Amino acid sequence: MRARIAAGELEPLATLEVTAGDALARLGRGAEAEAAFRSEIQRFPGGTEAYARLALLLASQRRFDEIQPLLDGMVAAIPGPRSLLLAGQVMEDLGNLQDARGYRARAQALGARPAGS
Repeated sequence: MRARIAAGELEPLATLEVTAGDALARLGRGAEAEAAFRSEIQRFPGGTEAYARLALLLASQRRFDEIQPLLDGMVAAIPGPRSLLLAGQVMEDLGNLQDARGYRARAQALGARPAGS
């Protein structure tokens, strides 16, 4: 299917590259997984899953300095509380509580409710 999409025979399918990237990452094929996630982001910049999965992949590769710019790119591509809350959750999952609080505060300033309310 990926080859047919690349050849222009089929329209790109949202989440196809995310699914491929996830499988590739689990197989230890990090460079290919990263390429799949970045392809998904390029084709479907309004989707959040590829950004989150790529952030986790970057963390697994100890490329921590690339995570916040990636998440900031997601927030720029998808303005609003939803992307800010996801960025906060990703940062919390990675143990970066300071940046998680920062993203959540920005989401709350836009009207998001605090967790648990």
